[in-house]
Amino acid sequence: MEVIERSFLSQDWITLLFLLCFVLIGLMKLYKPQLLLGYTIAFFSQGFIEKRAEKNPSIFTPFHILLYLFNSIIVSITITVYFSKHREQNFLRFISLFAFVFMFLSTKLILNYFLAHIFDIEKKIRYFLFTKSGYQYTLSIWLLPILVFYQYWYSNVTMLLVFIATDF
Repeated sequence: MEVIERSFLSQDWITLLFLLCFVLIGLMKLYKPQLLLGYTIAFFSQGFIEKRAEKNPSIFTPFHILLYLFNSIIVSITITVYFSKHREQNFLRFISLFAFVFMFLSTKLILNYFLAHIFDIEKKIRYFLFTKSGYQYTLSIWLLPILVFYQYWYSNVTMLLVFIATDF
């Protein structure tokens, strides 16, 4: 009888990404539970993000950094799932896509604030930028269960698009 080595390493990397997203949500809930709840129900509660933007909060708080990272991961997973043809999703392709999405969103954010500072319209544009990113964060929070549902139950991209369209 020959010994067969048993491997305990999972090749299902997308499950680990979903786990990382749930850990990020858990950390945000530990840090600021009311703020996470506000972002979660922002589509249904009138004016949460607008009131939040009027308070002029900093975007460099630990909560917003975790939310920004969560958003980048969810956008990257969505693009990866949408463009995968035969469910052959490559982790290296995801990492390169995540790096691109993260750099793109970071560059866009820095460029927005830099241009607002140059043209001396920081106070006017800050409200717009904060509400735009707030709704983007809310959409990414709502996309996580849809992506999990799609990944482990449906294999049809059309169903994913229908679920996303019903969120709007």
